Amino acid sequence: MHCLLTFVFLLSGTTHAKNILIINPIFGYSHVKFISKIADVIADHGHNVTLFQPFHTNMKNLDGLVKNKNIEIINYYPDHYEDLLKSEDQTFTALWDSRLANNPVLFSFMVPKMITGEFEKTDTQLYLDTNLHAELKSRKFDVAIAEAFGASSFFFAHLLDLPCIPVFSAVRFEIVNELFGQPSALGYTTRDGSKGAPDAGFLDRLNDVYRKYFEDLGHSGIFQYQNELFQKTMARPVPSWKNLVTQSPIFITNSNPYLDFAVPTTATIVHAGGITMDLNKVKHVGPLTEEYENILQERESTVLISFGSVYRSFQMPDNFKAGLIKMFESLPDVTFIWKYEEDDAEFKKRLPKNVHLKKWVPQTDLLADKRVKVFMTHGGLGSTMEVAYSAKPALMVPISGDQPQNALMLARHGGAVPYDKFELQDGEKLTRVMKEMVTNPKYQKRAQELFEVLSNQPIDIKMSLMKHLDFAMQFPNLRSQVPEINQVGLIAHYYLDVVMFLALSFAFAFYLLVKLLIKVYFKFIEATTMRLSNIVFMVTLWSSITAMNVVLYINAIGKSHLDFSDSLVDSLVEKGHTVDVIIARMNDQVTGHGKSKADRFYVFGFKNGSNWNKMHHLTNIFGEVKFPINGFRPYYDIGNSLCEIALSDLKLQEFLTYRKYDIGIVGTFDFCGVSILKSIGIPSVTTINAVPIMPIETVTIGLPNAPSQVVPLFQKFDLSTLYGRFWNAISWGFVNYIQIPTLKREQELLLQKRFGQDFSIEETIRKVDLTFINSNEVMEKPRPLHHRIQYIGGINLKSPKPVDQKLDELLSRSRNGTIIFSFGTQVPGKAYPRYAVKNFVKVFKKYSDYTFLWKYQIQPGEEKMFKEAKNVILLDWLPQTDLLYDQRVIGFISHVGMNSFNEASYAGKPIIAIPLFADQPHNAENGVARGTTYLLNKSELTEESIEMGLRAILFDKSYQENAIKLQKMLVEKPDQPKERFVQWMEYAAANPGLHKIFELPGSRMGIIEYYCVDAIVLLISVAVLGLYLMVKVTKMLSSRIRLMKKVKHE
Repeated sequence: MHCLLTFVFLLSGTTHAKNILIINPIFGYSHVKFISKIADVIADHGHNVTLFQPFHTNMKNLDGLVKNKNIEIINYYPDHYEDLLKSEDQTFTALWDSRLANNPVLFSFMVPKMITGEFEKTDTQLYLDTNLHAELKSRKFDVAIAEAFGASSFFFAHLLDLPCIPVFSAVRFEIVNELFGQPSALGYTTRDGSKGAPDAGFLDRLNDVYRKYFEDLGHSGIFQYQNELFQKTMARPVPSWKNLVTQSPIFITNSNPYLDFAVPTTATIVHAGGITMDLNKVKHVGPLTEEYENILQERESTVLISFGSVYRSFQMPDNFKAGLIKMFESLPDVTFIWKYEEDDAEFKKRLPKNVHLKKWVPQTDLLADKRVKVFMTHGGLGSTMEVAYSAKPALMVPISGDQPQNALMLARHGGAVPYDKFELQDGEKLTRVMKEMVTNPKYQKRAQELFEVLSNQPIDIKMSLMKHLDFAMQFPNLRSQVPEINQVGLIAHYYLDVVMFLALSFAFAFYLLVKLLIKVYFKFIEATTMRLSNIVFMVTLWSSITAMNVVLYINAIGKSHLDFSDSLVDSLVEKGHTVDVIIARMNDQVTGHGKSKADRFYVFGFKNGSNWNKMHHLTNIFGEVKFPINGFRPYYDIGNSLCEIALSDLKLQEFLTYRKYDIGIVGTFDFCGVSILKSIGIPSVTTINAVPIMPIETVTIGLPNAPSQVVPLFQKFDLSTLYGRFWNAISWGFVNYIQIPTLKREQELLLQKRFGQDFSIEETIRKVDLTFINSNEVMEKPRPLHHRIQYIGGINLKSPKPVDQKLDELLSRSRNGTIIFSFGTQVPGKAYPRYAVKNFVKVFKKYSDYTFLWKYQIQPGEEKMFKEAKNVILLDWLPQTDLLYDQRVIGFISHVGMNSFNEASYAGKPIIAIPLFADQPHNAENGVARGTTYLLNKSELTEESIEMGLRAILFDKSYQENAIKLQKMLVEKPDQPKERFVQWMEYAAANPGLHKIFELPGSRMGIIEYYCVDAIVLLISVAVLGLYLMVKVTKMLSSRIRLMKKVKHE
């Protein structure tokens, strides 16, 4: 059938054969290759084709690009061709690490001159070579076809008196596409630095407009420079480039509607994308050479790396190469074939054994081999087409030009991943991405789906091209398919005048309505004798609430603390407030400044690091080590040292004076941050705590925290026993009257050095207006509270998303359900006791009808054990929120950090709690009290205890029922955490001085007054005195009675 179709195709062509001149400027390999293929297709159709190739560069290796032997090739070598041969090949080395390559402003000014400068000598000679003109005219060509990257070919065709059909070897050339009636691609295509629709925001759209304007300016500049050169050379009036280009009824582009972004188009634009691909050859690739066959047999997976012919791998910056080498070393089970154009013995020594450097690679043949799992490419359109038609996943590393858009175009189909070239130096990230692409079958599946679409598209590309060409040659003056609206200006095109008229009309109507309402309102005011000052007050209050400047000072103690503060920042920013963040890095292991939407960040810490990793809670994570009574001493030593750094940090002071703040937020750890913010005159200061209420928050405000009811955070005492109450009283007394007063005294001395001897911490902390706690009334044990304390636990919960395909498949393995197991970010795999790991695996294997997803890094010697446990899946990272909200997850084994406890509770999942340190025992006890949690001792993780906990959450329905009940209470709670936080913050900013209203009398009392010790002593004294007097009187009366009886008897 195919042969018959080809015969009919050729027969119909030869009947009306045309003489066609194809102008193929030699300046870029992909451009030349595409035009050569167009020539082949036209010649195969039976037309007489002459390929005219003026050389603008010294490009070599052109032999073999044209397959049809009937095509006459005329290579036009200009007089300066010898100079071109002596010049170096164009490789654009600087573009590897240049951030200016895709800068539209520089592009618009530099590129037109650079490109037209390279074309100028050859173009000038072409215009003046009358002998050539006469020779070509004598051949009686019917039509010319020319690359539309510039205007010179169209001017040359004009000198030959030939109509010229434009062809563009890339996906789109917007300034030409729009001349042929295609609406602007704004919003339809994703541009560099923007998100695509529907996720694009205002800044993305602004970036699109900015880039399009300057890119169009640069492209039109190329045409305009060449137009001026043509007129200067001919020394007479010449037609404009637009008139010449648009004489054609069609414009041929190297785009494919099934691969490209979905954009509006017109019948004038012919899509020839994929015409260079031979599907028969792609599906029936011959055998590889023995050399490559041996390479592909080395390992199960192979990755091909090539950045094309213009961007040479050996010219890649050294830091980029180092990132690639890191990836090679991190993936020893993957073979890498790297197109590396230079022999470099020293560089080869740096490479591991799984890397093969090749000056040239049989790219098409390798991509067709299933053992090649991923293609790492720069994303030139030629490579993009090849990878799309080879059903191969691709890691796209665009360098310049149209490559960023090609990468995004291919990625939208799911089989490719765009990767920033500047992140090549990040070997760890590169490894993660490459490992995911090699091992995750979804990329191959998506690539195969795209290939099936392309190979089965309903219209044959070659036939479509030829039918359009024949049509264009039959009707050379047809312009009816170009929309008439193209003849109007920008304002009329987009109805901006109508929109403006409607907007002004609406604004005027709104103005009249407001004016009427104001008039009615003031009449009402007069009738009710309301004063104007009330209106001014209300407007001022509202404006202060809606335009709040906030500074947040957070001690970076753990990642969860930063996550918590991020949620606070984002909650305020979402309401239109401006937030600046200061991070005091106490824990060096907590890097970065979080992921919030804050306006500015300032981070400071220890130059040589702190001793955080030597802290009590990290020295023996799973040991039964009690938190000592003075356990906070090392933490406060670090805090004092960090406070000294803050007080002497001039940049911090400059940061704080950048703007006038309405309200400040300070992480509760010590008194340094509060003091610094109050010292710069911030009207209102609030505090936050990423864990439940700590003594430092209750003692300083005079909140009742009797030892009979409250156990200090981080301590574990059973208040139901005399022993527990005794030691809790000792601990309580130490915290209240030794630990906190000592910290006050030490930091007050530091602060007085900076702010003067009159500075008082006591007075400063009394001026704190509010305290926000990352806990929840519904989840906490009841205790005395105060208006100043606001519970906002759950504010940092993320909205759950559907899990990815890999996790979805894992969750679907078991009909009975899945249990997830994670100890957060601070507990690496090597910290687990070996006996405990073995016991967990033994228990999990017994419950083979359930799947266990465990965040754990396998340790040496454990490989066989985990391999035998088929229902235990180890993962480096878990999307915890997404998993907990999945109905197939039925339980959670956790250390119950505050965030994990909140997430599980809001998701309605029962918990096996193994608290390790800090607030975790407190959280676990709260879970036990709510009936959602089974508690295990971290130092006694026996097979029996683990199985008891697992059976409890799996088979005791009360745990699931209580978890659902708690979830319902949390979700339906009338005062949700985000609203509570934002509203109270706005209220405090609008009403500075809430501390005066909320101040408890106990905050200014000593121990004798606070606990009425004087009154109690007085009562006891009175009672003792009364008892003494009563005894005395009784004795006296008794002796008198005995005496009277004795006298009477005598």
